[in-house]
Amino acid sequence: MINERGMELIKRNEKLRLKAYLDNPNEGVWTIGWGHTGPEVYEGLEWTKKKCISQLEFDLEKFERGVLAVCKREPNENQLAAMVSLAFNIGLGAFKNSTVLKMHNAGKWAEAANAFGMWKKDNGQVLAGLVRRRSEEAALYIDPPDGGELSTHVVPQADDPATSKMSLTSAATGLSVAAGVAQQTVANISSVWDTISEWGIDPRIVMITLGAAGVLALAYFVFDAYTRYKAGDR
Repeated sequence: MINERGMELIKRNEKLRLKAYLDNPNEGVWTIGWGHTGPEVYEGLEWTKKKCISQLEFDLEKFERGVLAVCKREPNENQLAAMVSLAFNIGLGAFKNSTVLKMHNAGKWAEAANAFGMWKKDNGQVLAGLVRRRSEEAALYIDPPDGGELSTHVVPQADDPATSKMSLTSAATGLSVAAGVAQQTVANISSVWDTISEWGIDPRIVMITLGAAGVLALAYFVFDAYTRYKAGDR
């Protein structure tokens, strides 16, 4: 279940209705409680507040699962609450194609927060209520919970072949560059061999030193590729 801040945001903006009403008379969709719709809602239906609370919790759990299913970066509790509020209002289908989700999955938190404002129209008209709600959602999304940091954890996408391909490409590139460094090291040793001998320095010491440098270069590129893979930079 989303946190209390998200719950209060949704309740405040949806408003409680104990009797079924037409949210948009032109669409003929009956609504009750805190924005609940469905075939079981009809004209004249009345619920208790307890029933409305129960239904809202059930609905939000469904929307939370839907939002998490399409998040490639694990949201913190405030990000999740804000996105669930948006999805609850515009529908999961619209949320899946939203710029908010795209920017979140790209790790662009400020851009994701700004994108909430794109959903402020109803039937082509900007509504003050939607402007206010989007502003509240954006503020919640960008606010780290408990003074912490915004989430950067990437949710593994095991079934994404493009991800695997990119990861292997990054590793291969690192190995290739490392091999080039090692090759250049050998060439340099050959070219300065005579000079080293003239200086009275044991060439074997120099070869060992340069060889170690090549090994360290190889280890660096492999480690760098692995680190970027784990961090989601693929």
